[in-house]
Amino acid sequence: MERGKKLLVAAVLLLVIAGTAVFLGKKFGTGGPKRPDWILEEPLEKIDNTTMEIIMLPRRKWENLGQQYEMYKNPHTGKYAMVPVMVCGSCGEKIPSVPQPKLKPGEGLGEYRGRWIESMQNYKCPKCGKSAYTSLPPSSQTLFKPETK
Repeated sequence: MERGKKLLVAAVLLLVIAGTAVFLGKKFGTGGPKRPDWILEEPLEKIDNTTMEIIMLPRRKWENLGQQYEMYKNPHTGKYAMVPVMVCGSCGEKIPSVPQPKLKPGEGLGEYRGRWIESMQNYKCPKCGKSAYTSLPPSSQTLFKPETK
């Protein structure tokens, strides 16, 4: 009976310690180093991928607005449509960047890179209709193709 009481006391003590650690961790934000304010105040330019509206806000405000599926919320419409800006290689206009494809289960990095390069090659500028990329890295087929003599 004495042993059972000791185990119960030890279990309760462990729960109290674990609860305290979780509480203090949440209260004081112990999840790694805090980013400096100058990084959070850095202006970031995003473009609405449906209306082509360009908005520049500090990083902190973009993060506070929220992100879903790699798109930030447009502060004017409330929809998740804001993506990073790129410059079209054909016309020089600011346009939405090509979304990075997701790595498929079991896909090798060469296949993934090839798929990403293909999506860039096929990406047409929504403003001029021409290829948005005028120079691309070599495709994975040419990178990994053995030389023939």
